[in-house]
Amino acid sequence: MVTYTKRSSHFGRRSVLAMTLALLFIGLLSGCSSTQFAYQPCSSNVDCHDSFGFQYTCDTTGFCQQNEPFSRCVIPSPEPTTNDFLIGTLFDHTSESANVKAIDLAIEEISSLGTIEGKAFAVVHCDYQESDTIDTLTTQEAVSQATRYLSEDLEVAAIVGPASSANSEIAFAVSSENDTLLISPSATAPKLSVIDGLEKNDESPGLFWRTVGSDEVQAAVLSAKLIEYGHSKVGLIYQSSTYGEEFAMIVYSAFDEVGRVEPFAYKDLEEAQQAWQGIPEGTTAVVFISSSIDDVIAFVNGAATLPQYQNIQIFLADAAADAQFLSQTNSDLDENIIGTRPALPSGSLFEAFHTQYNAFSGLDARTDFYAAYTYDAAWLLFYGVGWAHYHQDLVDGKAVARGIRKLSNPLHDDISIGPSGWGVAMNYLKNNEEIDLRGVSGELNFDSYTEELFSPIEVWRIGDNRACFSIVEVCDQDGCADISNSCE
Repeated sequence: MVTYTKRSSHFGRRSVLAMTLALLFIGLLSGCSSTQFAYQPCSSNVDCHDSFGFQYTCDTTGFCQQNEPFSRCVIPSPEPTTNDFLIGTLFDHTSESANVKAIDLAIEEISSLGTIEGKAFAVVHCDYQESDTIDTLTTQEAVSQATRYLSEDLEVAAIVGPASSANSEIAFAVSSENDTLLISPSATAPKLSVIDGLEKNDESPGLFWRTVGSDEVQAAVLSAKLIEYGHSKVGLIYQSSTYGEEFAMIVYSAFDEVGRVEPFAYKDLEEAQQAWQGIPEGTTAVVFISSSIDDVIAFVNGAATLPQYQNIQIFLADAAADAQFLSQTNSDLDENIIGTRPALPSGSLFEAFHTQYNAFSGLDARTDFYAAYTYDAAWLLFYGVGWAHYHQDLVDGKAVARGIRKLSNPLHDDISIGPSGWGVAMNYLKNNEEIDLRGVSGELNFDSYTEELFSPIEVWRIGDNRACFSIVEVCDQDGCADISNSCE
């Protein structure tokens, strides 16, 4: 009886099993060499970042794992190294694309200047627009989740954005848990002044910054215009949000002493439509306050279809001062519309930025109003990170904030923000000396206690042929001055 066949068959099955296990083991080892998760012990995210990159974190079992990518955030290509300075952004990539372009310009410029001792800057853009083509998240959910991804998973030191006050409040609730600095170019609600504490100092700097002043001044100017034009009965339609409620309260308090105000708060566009369609008889002016350009556009287009608005003056705030407003609203009520906004920058520094931004983005820095403020926000982070690199053990949000606090010393000669002033500024900052940085959006004189700055306010009308917003007055701490600024 031949027994070799059975032994051979038995040996074959064992061999196949052994070789299969060996191949699997080799595969795991080779997989580990490329993804390196589940086998690398760690005590913190920094261990994983140093070993494998920004997208790896230390899980609860004490091993490095690769995070699931968040579809709304784009990691730059080539992927940054852990040696780089990584910052994040939070904007709606459709309605706030001008902000994204301003940051891209700033990143291109800073990258062209080389590195800080081998460390380059890189940016992760996150999009919080509400869109079924992306996912089912609401804007608020997208803001929260994108902030968490940036501040927890990627551990960025700082984030530029969001644009609105309401979204900034949502983002800060997450970012502050991780000591991530948030800097907004356009969140103007007064309450944000103290969201990170009443008083700040070098030891305990704030983690919420903005390159624009709060709405206290703007709302006061708008209220003064209502009184100046002799209105006695005003409809006040405002968005139920951080921005809308605070702005409306200032207007109500200022005007209620001299006339009658009918306030209408709305939560969605349907409620807003009911409000503007139901304006009481005898109303001579309507103030519409919203952080949403889409809501403002819908209001003006809706009002243009209603006969009573032919005799009603319409007051709008800074959200309306957007290129979309000029291109997407009915022009029938142009003569009735008056608005306010933080002053559009001027001077040679802004003009240089205007030319470069327009060529880079194909957009217009005059009509895409907050582009200049966004550009300044990005560059403030570059300076803040640069100072922190030389003087702090860890470049986190607090360290970057301490660096930004070094940029507003009025006793120092002005240094222009951007590439032209970078080398000079960094020489001072490397030596731990303060500077006085001038932005393309204007003076960046942050108060050392509040970390707030003052923005002059413009009063605007619709320009000839809707080519621009024509400025008729500029208001600062000393009052308002008439000017004539037709479209160029």
